[in-house]
Amino acid sequence: MLVFMKTYLSAAEVAKLLKVDRATVGRWLQKGQIDGAVRTSQGNKWRIPLASYEKLIKERKQNESS
Repeated sequence: MLVFMKTYLSAAEVAKLLKVDRATVGRWLQKGQIDGAVRTSQGNKWRIPLASYEKLIKERKQNESS
């Protein structure tokens, strides 16, 4: 059985998972706050590495507990 695992997420997927607006993720991307994110060849979509999403989760948890 072949299991497909995504290595990149879209900005909309990250927004949904973090329960924030898509525009918020867009601002983070424009400010360079998400490491390794790249625009697609069309330039209208972002690819966010799964590792960067996991880093965002850790940072948000740390900020919430502070």
